Amino acid sequence: MCNSVHERMRNLGITTELLKSATGGARRLMVILLLGVCGSQLAVANPLERHMQRMLVADGEQWRTPNPGFDPEQGGPAAFGLAFELSPDRSHVTGRLTGIHDDGRQALYWSLLAFYNPVTEKVITRQIGWDGAHLFAEVPVQDGPVQIIDMIHYKADGTLAYSRHENRFESEDEHSSDVLEPDGKGGWQQVQSWQWERHHLAGKGASPGKPATPTQLAPALDKHAGFLLAGSGRWRAPNPAYASGGDMESAYEMAFRPGPHGQHIIGEIVSVYADGREQKDWSMYFTYNPVTQQVMQEQTGASGVYFLGELDKLDNGRHTQSGTVFLPNGQARSVRDEVEIIDASHYISHVFERAGDGSWQKKREWTWTLQPVGGKHD
Repeated sequence: MCNSVHERMRNLGITTELLKSATGGARRLMVILLLGVCGSQLAVANPLERHMQRMLVADGEQWRTPNPGFDPEQGGPAAFGLAFELSPDRSHVTGRLTGIHDDGRQALYWSLLAFYNPVTEKVITRQIGWDGAHLFAEVPVQDGPVQIIDMIHYKADGTLAYSRHENRFESEDEHSSDVLEPDGKGGWQQVQSWQWERHHLAGKGASPGKPATPTQLAPALDKHAGFLLAGSGRWRAPNPAYASGGDMESAYEMAFRPGPHGQHIIGEIVSVYADGREQKDWSMYFTYNPVTQQVMQEQTGASGVYFLGELDKLDNGRHTQSGTVFLPNGQARSVRDEVEIIDASHYISHVFERAGDGSWQKKREWTWTLQPVGGKHD
């Protein structure tokens, strides 16, 4: 079993001070060792890691750039902070863009997500704004010194905008980001330019810009998936294939919580064993598009599988979730999940898969029960 990061640091003789002071190839080697050593095997970076490797930061670090429009008399952020982190199972990346005030306060403006689709071989990125705005991009893996990312901006007021982001990585500790917009003639014109530098935060393990978990979802998202956050937000379903005494999952548990500002939902699926062991299998994210008025679900795990689906509005105690499972072997499978709400504490999930003749065939059925508040996960 892989050691924790702190255990790896001790085993490799890498101190926090050494990691912070290292530059160039030395820093990259240390990060690769900390991320990838499992016994005597060195993990190979997956496509998402290769695409994001220059943007990832260590614990207690962030990228910073001054705010050119800052006016001390008017207030507002004097600088901006940016941090990307690889998930423990290396399946996706999360991040945050913050506004930094003179007194050190940081306000979260954007939550950032990145996934890899093994079938299209593209990286999907999403930015969720505090006001419900949604930025989306889908680009090939770019692991060189220059990245060009075209984004669609779905604004909170229901309008659309387009932008191009050109990132140039000058060194391990500096990169520039130019923002371009359509010039009306079929080309692009630069509207902003940012110079980012790696910044070490004061305080061990500092992690700025993470607001308290909100108590409510944005209304539009609540209409589609708010029932998942009822009570404890934890749901459990028995595994119908489990036989007493067998070494397999006896049940599955899902846990949901609102994302920052209530503009998306964060979830996970855990396998539960009869002896009390638990293993996280999947991470889930529900995001809302204010222009298309669609709720999208994305799901990924250590296996490299990526799921993208869409939820319809909850109506008369039922809603349908349909989407595609993208497998690491390059195959894709269409699935549909019909959710039947029984009462406030129970719902049944009827799972269908597309057959060869195009029809839907029911494959599984799960009965989910809301778990009481005060459990070990609360």
